[in-house]
Amino acid sequence: MLWFSSSHGYIALHPSRAWEFQRPAPLGLQEDVLSPTYGDELQDLLEQRSGLVVHRARSRSKDPHPESGHPWEQMSSRYHLKALFPERADIWNELSNSPSSDREVKEDIRARPNYANHLGVDVMLSLHTNGNPAPGVRGAEVYHHRTKPEDKALGDSILCGMREVIHAQPGYESFPVRAESVAEGHGENRIGTMPSVIVETAYHSNPEDVAALQDPVFRSAAMKGVEKGYRLWATGKSCEPLTLAPIADVEIPTQSAKEIELGYQGNPQYPVTIEFTSASCSKPGACTPTRTLFEDPTKPIRAELTCKGSNPGVARWSVVLRDADGVATPPVVFQHACVQV
Repeated sequence: MLWFSSSHGYIALHPSRAWEFQRPAPLGLQEDVLSPTYGDELQDLLEQRSGLVVHRARSRSKDPHPESGHPWEQMSSRYHLKALFPERADIWNELSNSPSSDREVKEDIRARPNYANHLGVDVMLSLHTNGNPAPGVRGAEVYHHRTKPEDKALGDSILCGMREVIHAQPGYESFPVRAESVAEGHGENRIGTMPSVIVETAYHSNPEDVAALQDPVFRSAAMKGVEKGYRLWATGKSCEPLTLAPIADVEIPTQSAKEIELGYQGNPQYPVTIEFTSASCSKPGACTPTRTLFEDPTKPIRAELTCKGSNPGVARWSVVLRDADGVATPPVVFQHACVQV
């Protein structure tokens, strides 16, 4: 069972009871509204690929919130949890005696992990975009709490998954993704009693990142990476690059065929395809590219090499394995010779 929250949402200030979004939007992109759409995609992936029961801290209802008049989907977790558990003020109203104008902002931060603790979930993910006064700062980052160093492994695995899937998308090959989870002091991670990390998908204060954040291709890749990184961590697998094993040169008698098995390292998302393209061919037009789909991860990947004619010849093939998320191996080249015996 997993819990996550997506961004912040409207909050009431004291004593005016004015309703304001919690995050700035220096380039016009409002994280409080954007990040829940990332959460929708992540929830689907966690349910379908990881088989999880997923709980979320914010409502996705478009109905109006009675007190503010804003849609429920734009309200912060504090008010959603107040509606769910009106008798559990300890979850959403911890600071009722505070004179601070942003008391409910602080309560919102506490309410999310309080809810996760109440549910007894196994993992807590907090999904946000980042901001910085320096507009040149950009990229994806993950944070764990400095008092919970054991959570770093989860953060590192999520970053690895994000890096792999994002970089596989055309135009995002060099998108910055931090190498390691950073130890900080965020309350969400501290209060949660389970492994807890904050995923910052990109910077809403950087023009290039803002363009990426509004691109469905980036959104899908980033969330596939988060889910993959979580799943690998949860199953005790290391996140490693997808690579094909070397393929030995092969000789095949003319007018016959031979099947070879292709090995790989990494964690591809099935179905996968094996793509053979001609690096060179001794007889122009005789070496036909192929693309074969493999849907069952429990079965070995095998390819049939043929020598249909009666004349000898040599083909050099460039082979790539590509998974369902677009992640591809570096090409492996080998020689396939048709010989007379």
